[in-house]
Amino acid sequence: MHDQDPVLVGLTLEVVQHELTTVKPLSSPAPAADLYAALAGSITDEGIGPAGAVSLLRDVVGANSMNVSSPNVLAFIPSAATPASLAADVMLSSMNVIADWWLEGAGGIAAENHTLHWLCAQVGLGPHAGGVFVSGATPGNLAGLAAARRWWRSQHPGHGRERLALVCAQQAHSSIRMVAGVLDVDVVLADGDEFGRLRAPDLEVALAEHRAVGGAPVFAVAATAGTTNLGMVDDLVGLADVADRESIWLHVDGAYGGAAVLSAQGRTLLAGLDRVRSMVVDPHKWLFAGYDCCALLYRDVRIARAAFTQTAEYLEAVEVSPEEWNPADYAVHLTRRARGVPFWFSLATNGVQAYRDAVDTCLRTAHEFTAEVEGAPHLRLFAPTTLSIVTFTRDGWERADYERWSREQLAAGRFFIAVSEFRGRPLLRVCIVHPKVTIEALREVIDSLQ
Repeated sequence: MHDQDPVLVGLTLEVVQHELTTVKPLSSPAPAADLYAALAGSITDEGIGPAGAVSLLRDVVGANSMNVSSPNVLAFIPSAATPASLAADVMLSSMNVIADWWLEGAGGIAAENHTLHWLCAQVGLGPHAGGVFVSGATPGNLAGLAAARRWWRSQHPGHGRERLALVCAQQAHSSIRMVAGVLDVDVVLADGDEFGRLRAPDLEVALAEHRAVGGAPVFAVAATAGTTNLGMVDDLVGLADVADRESIWLHVDGAYGGAAVLSAQGRTLLAGLDRVRSMVVDPHKWLFAGYDCCALLYRDVRIARAAFTQTAEYLEAVEVSPEEWNPADYAVHLTRRARGVPFWFSLATNGVQAYRDAVDTCLRTAHEFTAEVEGAPHLRLFAPTTLSIVTFTRDGWERADYERWSREQLAAGRFFIAVSEFRGRPLLRVCIVHPKVTIEALREVIDSLQ
C-alpha cells in the first residue's frame, strides 16, 4: 500500500492533464441514488485497484461536481481559479506538506507569509500586520472575533468573565451569527439602509438602544466589504470612527469584496479598510485561487498570537524565534495544509498586474451589464451595482418563475444563475468574478428572460 506505484502515477497525470487543459461543460448532477449506486462496492477488503479507483474518481466524483471556474457560473460567489493555482495544488498535494509549525513546513510557511505580507500592504494595515491562511471565511471570522474578545478583556480587566456582545448588520454574512453562538456572545442587530449597508449612525443607534436596556458590553462590530447577496460595502470610514471612539474592535468580512483593493476603483469603494483590526478575504473567490483558501489578516498580529498559541510539553520542540513563524499560533487550528501556497504560486507565475487587470475587468463588465439591464424593458435593476454583483428582477415574475428559468438554463448547459431574495422580494443576482465573462454572454442572459 505504501510502495511507489508508477501505474497510479501515470493514471493520475492523465486525469490532471485533462482537467487542466479542457473546459468541463455545465451540467446538473446525476440523481443521488445513481451516485451512491455507482460508488457501491468501491470499498472492499481486497480493494478495486488504481485503475478502478481512478475511473470512479474521474467518471463519478469529478463528472458530478460542477465546474465552478467556468465563466458561465454566475451564482453565489463563484470561483475563477487560474490553471497555475490548480497546478500548484496538485504539486503541493504530492509533497504532502504540513504547515502548522515552521520546523515541519518552513518552505510552505515562508511562501504563505510572503503572500500575506503583500496582502497586508495592499490593504495598508501597518508595520505590525500579519496573518494566516485558513480554510474559509467562517473559521476566519471565528478567529478574528475570538482575538477581538480576548483583546477587549485585556483592555477591561475589571469586567472579568462578564458576558459580551457584538454588533452586525442584518445583511452580515450568516457565519457572523453562528460564530457569535460558538463564542457564546450576544448579537446586536443594526438596521442598515435600504440595501442593508451598515453606516455610522446605524451603529450609534444600535449601541445606544442596547445600552439603554442594560445589554452586555459590546467588544466588536462586524462589518462587511461586499455583502454576499447584493454586493454592498458598509460605511467603513464611519464605522471605524465609531469603533475608535468606543474602543471596540472593527472586524471586516471582505471574503468576496476585499479583493477589490487591487483596483484603483475598488480602493475608493473600500475606503476605511486600512483601519480594521482584523479582516478576511478569500483568494478562492475573487483572487483566482482554488478552494480552501481564506486569508485572515490582523492589524497587530501579536494579539492573535497571544490568543491562539498552544502550549504543552511536547510542543517545546516547535517553539520559534522571531524570524520564524508557526501558523498554528494565529487561528483556531493546529494541523493544516499550506493552503496559501497555490495562491502565491499563481501570483508569482502571472504577476500582480495581471491580477489588477482581472479585477478591473470584472468591475467594468459588471457596470456594463448593469447598463444593459437598465436598458432592457422587461427587467428592473434591484440595487445599485457597487462591486461586481448585479441584481435585478423581471416584470411579472414570482419566485417559482425565477426558479424554473434557473433550472432550465443549467439543464441546457447555458449558465448557472441562482435565485435569491432581499427582504422578501425574489430576484436574480449575477456575480462576476471571472475576467472571461463577456458582455455578449450576459446579453444572452437578458434575452433568455424575455
